[in-house]
Amino acid sequence: LYWEALDAALAPPEADPDFPPLAEFLSVEAYADAQDTVRQFRDGGWVKAFPDDSIDEHVLRLPNIDSLAKTEGHRVLVQDCWIKDNELRNTDGTLDEVRDGFGVFNATMEVIDGEWVVRANIEQSEGDIGWDTCEQRSNSR
Repeated sequence: LYWEALDAALAPPEADPDFPPLAEFLSVEAYADAQDTVRQFRDGGWVKAFPDDSIDEHVLRLPNIDSLAKTEGHRVLVQDCWIKDNELRNTDGTLDEVRDGFGVFNATMEVIDGEWVVRANIEQSEGDIGWDTCEQRSNSR
């Protein structure tokens, strides 16, 4: 849901750093970082769009299901293989950049006020754990 909220905040007609659902899935610190990212889009006059045949998806590697109880302060690490298939467009609708390929993110999630929220989302690099698996999945598309 975090990625869906971020995509909606970046969507046409204009990126919205104050998009209310985005705050629901992030800690206070992570929300401030996400707002900065969305603000950069807005200030740059960009939006994120998906072609009709987009295969943009997030494939998650989850921890052991036994560790997902909503116990206040409990943290888990979730690895996200993002198969990118979207476009960076100007707010007038013109194409700026086709964004494809893949990325690997390690998201630290924590139970805050009884709900799982993203505490941090760190992009990984080639050679990091999970990179090869994500690359293989991306190349099989």
